[in-house]
Amino acid sequence: MRFVTVWAVVVVGAFFLSGCATVSSIEPMGERPKQVLQAEWAGTWLHQDHPVAIRVSDPQQGQIEVAWVEEKQGALTLESYQVALRESGDWMFGNVRDMDQPGRHYYWGLVRKEQGQIVIWPPDPERCAALVKSGVFPGTVEEGGDVVLDRLTPEQVLRLVSGEQGGCLSWTEPLVFFRLGK
Repeated sequence: MRFVTVWAVVVVGAFFLSGCATVSSIEPMGERPKQVLQAEWAGTWLHQDHPVAIRVSDPQQGQIEVAWVEEKQGALTLESYQVALRESGDWMFGNVRDMDQPGRHYYWGLVRKEQGQIVIWPPDPERCAALVKSGVFPGTVEEGGDVVLDRLTPEQVLRLVSGEQGGCLSWTEPLVFFRLGK
C-alpha cells in the first residue's frame, strides 16, 4: 500500500508505491502545529523490518525528519522526509507532502505517541471514498480509487476519526514503531 511505505518509510515512514489506492488531502490534516520534544521523538525506531531515525527539526512547528536506508539499483541509499505533526482537539496527525505529484498533496495518518512507541492509523481508501461520494466529506475520488480530500472544517476532521458514519481510518491495521534508542 502506498501510504504504508510512505509512513513506514517516512516517519514512520511508510507511504510508498505498491499499487493500492491512497488517501491524500490538499492541506495538511490538523488545525495547528503540534509542539514536540526532542527527548520524546528523536532516536531510532523499528517497525517490523524497517528501522528509521527521527530527528526533531522544528519543535515549535511540529516538524520532524524521518530517515532510513534502502537499497536502490544495487546500492544503499539514504531516504529522508519531513513530517509535519499537527493537532485537532486531542488528535494528532502526521503529514507528508508528496513531492512527486503536481499540486503536492499531503499523505497523512492519525498518530498516537506513547512512551517508547508510535502508533499510526492510515486512512482507509474504500471508506473515505464512500464518505466522499455520499457528500459527508468534500473531495474527489479519482480513477483507480485514489481519494483527495478538500479543505475540511475542524468538525469534519473530528468526524473523520470519531467513527461517526464509520469514520475514515483503518483501525485494524495500525503501523507500530518501537523505540530502540536515542
